Amino acid sequence: MNVNPVPASKDLISEPASQPAPVRCAPPPDLPREKEHQPKLDNQQIAALVKDMADRIGFMNISLNFSTYGKNNERVAVTVTDKETGKVIREIPPKELQNLYLKMNELIGMIFNHTA
Repeated sequence: MNVNPVPASKDLISEPASQPAPVRCAPPPDLPREKEHQPKLDNQQIAALVKDMADRIGFMNISLNFSTYGKNNERVAVTVTDKETGKVIREIPPKELQNLYLKMNELIGMIFNHTA
């Protein structure tokens, strides 16, 4: 077997690929803090909102029950139940997350001294 070298011309030799330009992503915008984002509502406004929501879902076969939890009852939980059976369809946030929130607050109290 006879193999002869083939002369290389400039047309056959490709230039090394240039490095791709780095992709630059814009940093995420500063998100407002939860307390700054939510307007303060008094008890009458909250009661009016709850009544309005209850009126809107009155034609459905579900009911909404609102409750509070937390050290100072600062958090609101919603339980969606079936009117006919009384079975809980959904709890927002779930009971497990409510309990986790309470336990985390206990741990924060143990770890950090709030009196200092």
